[in-house]
Amino acid sequence: MKLEQMNYDLSLDLYYKGREKLCKGEIENAIDLLNKSIELYPHAGAYAMLHKCYMKKGMPEKAFECIENAFKENPKGDMIGYEYAKMLMELWGDREGACEIIRQIMGRNSTYKKAAVLLDEIFNEKKA
Repeated sequence: MKLEQMNYDLSLDLYYKGREKLCKGEIENAIDLLNKSIELYPHAGAYAMLHKCYMKKGMPEKAFECIENAFKENPKGDMIGYEYAKMLMELWGDREGACEIIRQIMGRNSTYKKAAVLLDEIFNEKKA
């Protein structure tokens, strides 16, 4: 087995263990496992889980870094794009950036209700 494949397999194993720890409320353990997963093989899923961990810890700036990295790894992931757009708007006030991402999501998946609601909120705030 090639080293890259071994790293990928181990990374996924750590990712799933990190997700499990997060579900159990063991946030620090989850963060540790997810960071190790990313060190071996960076992937959007681990970054997205780290985003959730840091949000639970009340660390939105750190959470933003993670969801931004997740979006860079997988810009066509609708849930990741939604979370990234939401944080762009809420944390940095970047309504135009958020709007562009949500429009891309809606172009791929017009039934994504959360994205449609966020897009409506963006337009309603622009009018106010």
